[in-house]
Amino acid sequence: MFKKISKGDKDKQHMSLLEKQMYVLRILKSHPDGISKGFLWKEARGKLSRSAYETAVKMATSSRRLQFRNIKQENGRTKSVYLITDKGLDALEKHSS
Repeated sequence: MFKKISKGDKDKQHMSLLEKQMYVLRILKSHPDGISKGFLWKEARGKLSRSAYETAVKMATSSRRLQFRNIKQENGRTKSVYLITDKGLDALEKHSS
């Protein structure tokens, strides 16, 4: 009924919620133009489980460290992306020091 956590998943298991949130913010910091929902998950799944990723994104959004925006492209289409805010950059700087 329950999945046994293998030894390789210890990093996923022992990260705090703040650590998970900072991991997502670090990914966003490396993409200043924004990153779509699917690509953000693709980048984060190396270290986070799906539920941990969704919780981290939800918490970062509610604390206004990241925002979900629709951006108009040159070709006229709109693109939905996650962007890191100034508050998110400040939180990353404080956390790393």
